Amino acid sequence: MLSKKGLRSGANSDSCLRCGRRVGDDGRQDRDQRQLWRGAAAFKPGVGRIERHTGAAPALQPTTRAWCGIVAFRSLGYRTSILRDDDAQPLKLLENMFVRRGGLIFKWRDGRALEDELFACLPDVAVTTLLEHAVEIYGEELIDAHIKSASGNKLTLIGCRAKPTADIRTCLAKACATKHNPWFKSVSAMEFCGREIVGPALAKSETGFLTIIESVFAWIDDARA
Repeated sequence: MLSKKGLRSGANSDSCLRCGRRVGDDGRQDRDQRQLWRGAAAFKPGVGRIERHTGAAPALQPTTRAWCGIVAFRSLGYRTSILRDDDAQPLKLLENMFVRRGGLIFKWRDGRALEDELFACLPDVAVTTLLEHAVEIYGEELIDAHIKSASGNKLTLIGCRAKPTADIRTCLAKACATKHNPWFKSVSAMEFCGREIVGPALAKSETGFLTIIESVFAWIDDARA
């Protein structure tokens, strides 16, 4: 089910996935779309992404605006699902409304964002490769500063280049998501990570993470059967 070349992803990890046909359509509508889902996501024909800032009035918070757009999209009859982070919770009213209308929710595990899942669940080689890609983008000095800040000066870039321990993995997940210059928030950076690092390492990743990814792929493929 996984693309053999790897995964493709957008820059953020909350996404609305929709299959390229509405309930009752003949299946031809939008089948040729090739877009990305945010997070560690698949490159699949017939799957589109709804942007975070679609939907309701500008006065609403971005996440709330996104959920309003997602609920509305489902109301149009499109087969729709969500993959979301779990470090911040959406409004239960909107989430429940989406589920009641037949939407499906995938999410990372309790309290985790995409960065937490990647650095906790990928095999050692992939974790180190993610770190080195961040260095390629921002340079050793800035990445070292991020690691020191995230660890309270307990870890350095040199130390994190060793075999990833649980403490190193936790630190890298935190450093990766720093508010200023987050490592992989650009589309190009996360696309590279998904295609060249996460995808090839997925089969050797932690079972729970793999299960979430495969569940999303199964949902996509079920609509195309």
